[in-house]
Amino acid sequence: MAQLKSAGVLPSDFDLANFVSLIVNRSDRGFTGGNPDLKNEKSDSWTVGTIFTPNFLPGFTLSVDWTDIQLQGEIVTLSATQILNACFDSTDFPNVDACTRFERDSEFQIRNPETGFLNAAQRNFAGLISNVSYKFEGSDIVSTIPGSFEVFGSFFHVARHDRQVGTGDLDILAGERFNERLQFQLNLRYDYDRFGFLWQTRHLGSFVFDRQEDVEARPADQKEVPPMRIHNMTLTYQLTDNISLRTVVNNVLDKRDAPLRRAARGGNSNNFSDIIGRRFLFAVNVNF
Repeated sequence: MAQLKSAGVLPSDFDLANFVSLIVNRSDRGFTGGNPDLKNEKSDSWTVGTIFTPNFLPGFTLSVDWTDIQLQGEIVTLSATQILNACFDSTDFPNVDACTRFERDSEFQIRNPETGFLNAAQRNFAGLISNVSYKFEGSDIVSTIPGSFEVFGSFFHVARHDRQVGTGDLDILAGERFNERLQFQLNLRYDYDRFGFLWQTRHLGSFVFDRQEDVEARPADQKEVPPMRIHNMTLTYQLTDNISLRTVVNNVLDKRDAPLRRAARGGNSNNFSDIIGRRFLFAVNVNF
């Protein structure tokens, strides 16, 4: 039985009109591994930003940065389907590396796909990163309030994030799982003498499973995974110069993941999510 390479050499009597590719619906043997022919990824990027520290508001700092990155020749691990797409969708078919990574047998079926690492994608990203901090004394608000306050936080907004493998369709990632458009963390700290208090709010925006999917085809309660917001609190007390007491309450409001977010999380990715609920931690720190 002759082995036919990726493009295939069809016998004159081959019934291509009724051909069914078996690899579409079944697993098949393949190979995977490293690639000594990989090249360095190349990118063009630029950033513009500003830092705002007004004289009329001592202790206040706001930084805002806009970042734009265009990555060429991104190193990606491709599935057999992606390799086939990268080969047959290429404007330079069959003179691309992906076309050398599978064979066809005498029945024109795909065999021995070689998955692994390729310089086969381009990625574009643009987003806004901001940090804010404001330190002030309680007496700046009301003369009888002791101690000092600090409000600080960070914001991350994804304006654009997409990837294209070969000459295939553009995959819009912004707004999908792990690429939520908005994330932020806000903190309020209060210190007075030996006592300390910290309140933290963490937010992860809503997302959809697949931006390319027809959202209208889903049930009404599954069109979008709702945002997640968790509040944490820490109390500290410096008992002596060498001993401090600490109480931490994570997820103060006992906020649990929505079912869709739990299903979408995948693996051990628990960032900005919670499947346990409210919990307490008590600790004693001793310095020698």
